Amino acid sequence: MCEDLTGADSLHIADYAVFVLMLLVSATIGLYYAKIGRGQPNAQEFLTGGRKLTALPVSLSLSLTASVLSSVLLISIPVEVYRYGAIIGYTCFGHFLAQVFTSEIFLPVFYRLPITSTFQVGVMLAGLLCVLFKCLLLGVSILSNSQQGGRLNFLDFDLNPLRRHTFWTIAFGGTLGWIMASGTSQTRVQRYNSCKSITHARTAVFISVVSYSLFLGSAVFSGLCLYSFYKDCDPWTAGQVSFSDQLLPYLVMDILKGYPGLPGLFLAAVYSGTLSTVSSIINTLAAVTVEDLIKPNVTLTDRQLLHISRALSCGIGVLCVSMAGLASLMGLLAQARTIIGGVSGSPMFGLFVLGVHLPTPQAVCLGSLLRCL
Repeated sequence: MCEDLTGADSLHIADYAVFVLMLLVSATIGLYYAKIGRGQPNAQEFLTGGRKLTALPVSLSLSLTASVLSSVLLISIPVEVYRYGAIIGYTCFGHFLAQVFTSEIFLPVFYRLPITSTFQVGVMLAGLLCVLFKCLLLGVSILSNSQQGGRLNFLDFDLNPLRRHTFWTIAFGGTLGWIMASGTSQTRVQRYNSCKSITHARTAVFISVVSYSLFLGSAVFSGLCLYSFYKDCDPWTAGQVSFSDQLLPYLVMDILKGYPGLPGLFLAAVYSGTLSTVSSIINTLAAVTVEDLIKPNVTLTDRQLLHISRALSCGIGVLCVSMAGLASLMGLLAQARTIIGGVSGSPMFGLFVLGVHLPTPQAVCLGSLLRCL
């Protein structure tokens, strides 16, 4: 029987203290940079940092906001491994290839164009590592249990494209998806253009590969821990959790309930992922609105555009938070992210590829045709 963790095993006051501390640190950092940024002369400085950033801060930002993956990686990737096996780890292969294409094809184009539109890391990693270390200390035979249960399915080379996960669908299909996300998405392009040189931008891209691989590997291993603990009693089918995406938090409460503060650290890690995602989206949407909708139609001073950019960031932030409840209607987080990203990003990716590689007359004709359709 699965243990019911409701009631006495709720969060300890130390867990709430850790979570609140994370919020205070994040808020303090934001207020500090808001204060020193009061001298920003225009919206360009506000949205891209005036192209003065080096590779390290941009690379960490890229790795944690890629395809809005932060919270998905922490919560839903372990569940994917729990239910379908560790083969999803091949995503690292596609991510690496995508960064090569992005660095050599898309990044130079966007960086040369004078356009704007197309510290949470430690907390996130600590949240995952506390789960992994505790599982190892408990002496759980993670790899042997996963092997017996068919979760170490790295040798699945089935050519059937209808399979959920195979080497081909993840490694090569994932490569195309990552090229789309890395090469043409607004959040990524805006960060490339915040670097002070194209060399720093390229360095940031490849540091992000290492960072992403570290987080993905930790998430995959967390999924194997999850399977090892609950292979004989699935909390989801036993009715202990309402959604499969609640399985990893359930494991955290199960194995870390005797360590006040550590469940709060995991909660802070998840929330840090959310903050990194939401902050990047807010900045992105503000940049697109200012550059593509306001500046071409209204004549405003740089100071006015700066105030509008800040106001848009606040308004979009409120809207994003208010719409968070819709996430419960989208099924598995990783699956929802893939579906939404594919539907919305694929047509745009095709247009960018054609725009970068076709001569101008053919691109103009194609653009006119697409607008008519």
